Amino acid sequence: MAEETKVEVQSASNPEVAEDKKSNKTFTQSDFDSRLADEQKKITDKYADYDTQKTQLAELLEEKKKRDEAEMSEVEKLTATNEELVKKQADLESLLSKSNSLILRNDVLGGNDYQTLPKIYRDSVTGETVESITENANKILEQYKVDTANFGKSSNDGVPPNINNSDSQKQDMPTTLNEKIRLATANRFK
Repeated sequence: MAEETKVEVQSASNPEVAEDKKSNKTFTQSDFDSRLADEQKKITDKYADYDTQKTQLAELLEEKKKRDEAEMSEVEKLTATNEELVKKQADLESLLSKSNSLILRNDVLGGNDYQTLPKIYRDSVTGETVESITENANKILEQYKVDTANFGKSSNDGVPPNINNSDSQKQDMPTTLNEKIRLATANRFK
């Protein structure tokens, strides 16, 4: 036989227990155990999917972290691509500027005034605008006229006057074609 024990349960949240208290009903241990089991079951049922939700939350947080990392990597990739494109754009703009300058130079030098200029003189014409190219071309044309007028008038027959044939310079004379070109371009208008 089950042992009968008088147990007073005080709970304001459970109306059944509150009614039982008013009636001063005596509970057996088995009644008490069954009611306790029912209450525990309600609480357990209420949080039955807690572990599942906890696992799902952890998975969602991990997915979010991976997405954020992927986005950061994507942002870094886009930043690198953007920097590369900006550099290429600057290179292309520089090339376009040089091309436009060469076109303008060729247009200016195509005129009748500059037809007598040798290629070495034409190549030294620089400028960004038609005005600056024309001004530079006029200076070079004047220098060319001076050079051709003075050619052969010095003691060094056949050697332009701006080149000195001293013995010290003969020792320093370039021996390779690259050195000759470098020296020729460096000393062109001294």
